[in-house]
Amino acid sequence: MTLSELMGKEIILLVPFIDRDHYQYVKLVGVEAGGIWIESQEMLNRVYSAAGAVASKRRPIFFFPYHQIEFAMTAVDGVALNESAFGASGYD
Repeated sequence: MTLSELMGKEIILLVPFIDRDHYQYVKLVGVEAGGIWIESQEMLNRVYSAAGAVASKRRPIFFFPYHQIEFAMTAVDGVALNESAFGASGYD
């Protein structure tokens, strides 16, 4: 799987610039050699608050270089279980 295969889909990122402690649900809109373009409601809220804006005719998208992204996640078909909820552990 590659990031470019996820274009147009929602993914989960951990980007400390947006929030150090919380994952962000974002829409991936572009993939470049140096980073990704995303739609992010959290970033939109920040930018509009800083600018004193409440709306615009065009929706901003944001570029993040790969070195600012600590974690990315998506999901694929199939069952996933939290082993600890069943008293099991995958780590020996």
